[in-house]
Amino acid sequence: MTEKTILQQINNLAFDMQHTDDLQVAFEKASEILKLTDHDTPLFAVGEYYSYSDSNDSYIFKITNINDPYYETLEFSLGLNQLTKDKFHFDSNFTRESKPATADQIATFKRAKQFASKGRKLDEFKGWDTVAFNGVGKTVIGTNDDCVVLCDTAIKKNNPELILIETAEELQEVENND
Repeated sequence: MTEKTILQQINNLAFDMQHTDDLQVAFEKASEILKLTDHDTPLFAVGEYYSYSDSNDSYIFKITNINDPYYETLEFSLGLNQLTKDKFHFDSNFTRESKPATADQIATFKRAKQFASKGRKLDEFKGWDTVAFNGVGKTVIGTNDDCVVLCDTAIKKNNPELILIETAEELQEVENND
């Protein structure tokens, strides 16, 4: 339930409570308001990004659906460098300890999603991939642990300006179909 929905319900209950002469009804309305406001979990919204860390890993996730009693997510594990669909219960550590994602975390998530759409892990480049760097298309000649080597320069793999356009495998598939 989103914060906006809860506030609307509270306003409706408060209005009903103020416009009744029956003390029992007023008490019930006040109890309902307390139930709506008595939670220590973040309110998640579909389409929004959040982050969560525990002793094993850190995650950036996007809420894709709310299916009571679960939040359905697309989740990027920084430790595993893996994007997966997942879900978690309304009453879980994930729910209680998650925070809204920062702009940098959202950018990392979107980059990981773009790489996953190409069948790759985040910042996984291979020789003969086509990339764009600063808006210019280039071919990857080689890679090492930290850098991507292009025909005229070497660039850190995690540079947000380095965008995977087409994988070597996709290029090979196109050539085989010609």
